[in-house]
Amino acid sequence: MNVLIVSPAFPPFSGVGGMRMGSLSKFLRDKGVNVRVLRNNPVLWGKQNLKAEVPNDIKITDINANKNFFGNGILYFEEVRKVLENESVDLIIYSVGPFYTLLTSYLISKKYPQKHIIDFRDLWSYEKRGSRGFTKNIKFSIMKSLYRVIEKPAVNNSDGIVVVTPGDFDIMSRKYKNKKEKIQVILNGYEEIDFDENDKSNVDNAIQLVSLGKLGYYAPHLAKELFSALEEIKIEGLDIELIHVGPKEEAIESILSSINDFRYECTGYVDYKKGLKIAYESDIAIIVYNHPTGYGTKIFDYIACNKPIILVTEEANDLKELVSKLKNGFVCKNKSQIKDSINYIYKNNVKTLDDKIIRNKYSRNNQNELYYNHIIKMHNKV
Repeated sequence: MNVLIVSPAFPPFSGVGGMRMGSLSKFLRDKGVNVRVLRNNPVLWGKQNLKAEVPNDIKITDINANKNFFGNGILYFEEVRKVLENESVDLIIYSVGPFYTLLTSYLISKKYPQKHIIDFRDLWSYEKRGSRGFTKNIKFSIMKSLYRVIEKPAVNNSDGIVVVTPGDFDIMSRKYKNKKEKIQVILNGYEEIDFDENDKSNVDNAIQLVSLGKLGYYAPHLAKELFSALEEIKIEGLDIELIHVGPKEEAIESILSSINDFRYECTGYVDYKKGLKIAYESDIAIIVYNHPTGYGTKIFDYIACNKPIILVTEEANDLKELVSKLKNGFVCKNKSQIKDSINYIYKNNVKTLDDKIIRNKYSRNNQNELYYNHIIKMHNKV
C-alpha cells in the first residue's frame, strides 16, 4: 500500500505540529506501508526549531512554502500532482494546520480519484477558542466565516476526517452532518521512552514545576495567576522553580518583569526525549490552557511521566474533565487555588498522577495502531 502524507509541519521541525505525522509515518513504514512525504523546507522554520529526528527510509520532498495562503496551497497542489502523475498512490493524508493544504486537498480531489483523509490536528473555521476579549473575539468570528469558504468544499469532497478530541468530533459532526460517519477520533499521545530511575539530574531540593510547550500563549491572564502564586509561595519560604520547555513567549517575559525573587528557566526548543526527561525529573506538571474542546499534547506526556498535574483554566471544559478524573489532577482558575494545590502536593508528598491509570492507552503507538486500522479500512472499502 502506498500512502502520501502532505504535512507542512514535519520533522526535523520540533514543534508539536510535526510530531503527529512524524510518528505516524514511522509506524506505517514499520507496518510495511510505502510512505511518501511532502513537507515545508525545514529552513522555513528556523534553525533553532529543528530538533526532531527525521524518520529513516521515507522519501521526503521539501516545498519552499514561503508565499501567502493561496500561493502555498497552489505550491502543494503542484507537488501533489507531480507525485500522482509519476508514482502509485493509494491514499493521501493531508495534515492541517497550516490550513493551506485544505485548498490543496480540494483542488486535487477535483482532478484525481485517490481517496484522501484530512487530519485536523486543530480545527479551523469552527474552532472554539477561549475568550480573548471582545475585539479579538469579533475579529476571530469574522475570520472564521471567511475560512469556511475554503474549508467546506474541502471537507465535503473528502473521503475521511480525523480529529484529535471527542469535543472536536462533536463540533464537526454537527457542522458536517453528511460526513458524520466518516469522522474518526484519533488522539495525540506520548512517545514511549524509558528513563532510568537513578538517572536524575535534578538533585537540588527545590520543588520543580515543568511546562512543556506553550505556557502563557493561550491564556496570558491565567499565566499571570500562576506566576503570582509561585512568587507568593517562594516568599512564604518554599523553594520552588519553574522550567519552561519551549520557546520564549512575550506574555511570559512581560509577567517576569513584575516578578521578584523567583526561579524561572526557559530552555527553548529541545528534542522530544530531552523535554520528556525534564518532565520525568520534575515534581509537578503545569498546563495553562483555555481551549473549550482541545486537549493539547502535553497532557499525554505528563500521563507518560505519571506526574501530578495542575491545570490552570477557566474554559477548557474537555481537558478539565480528563484531568479531574485522575487521582492527583488539580484544576485551578486563580492564584489561591494554585497555591492550595501546590501546598497539598508538597505537604502530602504526592509523587504520582494516578497509579491506576492505563497509561499505554494514551501512547502514540496505540493511537497510530488505530490510525493504521482506519487507513486499511478506508483502503479496502469500495
